[in-house]
Amino acid sequence: MFRLRSATATLRPAAATLLPHRCKSIAVPTADAGKIQRWGARLAIDNTYLSYSRNAIISTVAGGALIQYHKAEGKPPLAGAGLLFMGGMFMYVGSGLYVMQIYKLAGPMRLSRLAVAWSLFNAIWPATLWSISLSCMLDEYPPWLLEGLRRVEAHLPQVLHSSLFFDPPALYPVCKVLQGVVAHEEARLQTVRRHAAGYWSLTKPKRAPLTDLDVVSIIVRRMCAATLLSRSNRQPSRLV
Repeated sequence: MFRLRSATATLRPAAATLLPHRCKSIAVPTADAGKIQRWGARLAIDNTYLSYSRNAIISTVAGGALIQYHKAEGKPPLAGAGLLFMGGMFMYVGSGLYVMQIYKLAGPMRLSRLAVAWSLFNAIWPATLWSISLSCMLDEYPPWLLEGLRRVEAHLPQVLHSSLFFDPPALYPVCKVLQGVVAHEEARLQTVRRHAAGYWSLTKPKRAPLTDLDVVSIIVRRMCAATLLSRSNRQPSRLV
C-alpha cells in the first residue's frame, strides 16, 4: 500500500508536466476549425444538389420507360409525361437552389471568384445536358447538335457513326432520285414563271399563270382535236 501511494505521488508531477503538451497537440486552432466548418457547409450544399440531380435522373429514366411501354400498347403516355415533368422539376429546382446557396454563402464561406464560377458551371451543365437529352428522346433533335456531330463525323465511335450517317454507296440511288426531282422542280418553276410573264398564255395575262379563259380554250381545242381524230378513224381507207 505504501509502495502504491509512493508511485502515485511520483507519477503526478510527471503527468502534470506532460499533460499540457499533449493537450496542445490535440487541440485544433481556431483558424483550422473555421476552415473545417466552411468545408462541411460546402459539402452539405453539394450533397443537397447531388440528391436533387439523382432524383431527376431516376424520374427521367422511369418516365422514358413508361412512355415506351404505353407507346407500344397504343395508350397515351400520360404517366410517363408526369414523371418526366417531375424529373425536370427536380433538375431545375435543384440547380436553382444550388446557385442561390452559393450566391448567399459565398461571403461567409470565403469562396473565391474562381470557386463561384466553378460552382455555377457545375449547376448549369447538368441541366443543359438533361434538356438536350430529353429533346432528343422526344424526337426533337436540335439542328445545331446534328450540325456539330456532322463536323466531327470522322472522330465519332463506330456505333454512333453507323446510327447517324449512311455509307456513300447506299446513298447513291437516293442522290440520283433527288437530282431528278430537283431538275423537274426547276423546269416546272421556269414554266410557271413564263406563264406569269405571259409567254405561254393565249390571252396574255399579266399576273396569273393561267386564267379561266385559257383553261376553257385549252379544253375546247382538245375536244376539237379529239373529235377530228375520231372522225378520221371512222372513215374507211381508200385504196388507190
